[in-house]
Amino acid sequence: MGWQAPAMVGAEVQRDLFPGPRVPAGTTVINDRCLLRTEHDFRIVLVSGIVLLQYATDDRMAEAYAMVSLVQHGWADQTEVARAFGCSVRSVRRYQRRFEAGGLPALGRAGGYPARAPPPAAVARAAGTSSEGPGAGDAGDRGAV
Repeated sequence: MGWQAPAMVGAEVQRDLFPGPRVPAGTTVINDRCLLRTEHDFRIVLVSGIVLLQYATDDRMAEAYAMVSLVQHGWADQTEVARAFGCSVRSVRRYQRRFEAGGLPALGRAGGYPARAPPPAAVARAAGTSSEGPGAGDAGDRGAV
């Protein structure tokens, strides 16, 4: 058997000299230059270490504006933004169209279909009256002469 070097003391617990980068808790990496950080009830968007936006987590208009800004300025693409913010790419495109059409106020509109007033006939039916006059809704009177 040949020569063997003596074992170093503590060699079995030697730590990594070049550990990989660690992402702090509450931080989402959008891409190599953009981060999304959430602490308490606030969120900040960082681009190259500089705060781009900060807003409350329940502010949907500001969140939509953050998504649009990242894509519009070329700092991130739609898929990266959608993944980081937990929405679909289609939603990011929808926010972009709304912002282009109506600016910041257009982003404040609630999601889904726009609310509209129900037709007068539906309101009358719900109230138990008819807009066509008394007895118009009775089935027995339709065939009577």
